[in-house]
Amino acid sequence: MFIMYALTTHPIYSIPKPTNIPPQDSSDPISYLCAWLALVPQALCVIYVTLIWSTREAEILLMFTGQMGCEALNFMLKRAIKEERPKREFAFVSGRERVVSAETNC
Repeated sequence: MFIMYALTTHPIYSIPKPTNIPPQDSSDPISYLCAWLALVPQALCVIYVTLIWSTREAEILLMFTGQMGCEALNFMLKRAIKEERPKREFAFVSGRERVVSAETNC
């Protein structure tokens, strides 16, 4: 009993809460669509495995192998390149304002 209490209350074992992630708006239809689109790769894997199991055709197996190879290559390249994400800009500046500000900074 004491061990469970210590594991749940001690700050070393607690899960840190992210502070830099903005709260998600569940009423936004675009975010809802993007959440469903993020599940497309899992659906494709299920479809490929089902087709391979039911038809046993080499073409489907080759397509699935190619897609998994591309995913593996993408995973390795992301780890090898490790480029930082671009900084977020919160102001929308038109092209004319950029030209004017560039001229005044010279």
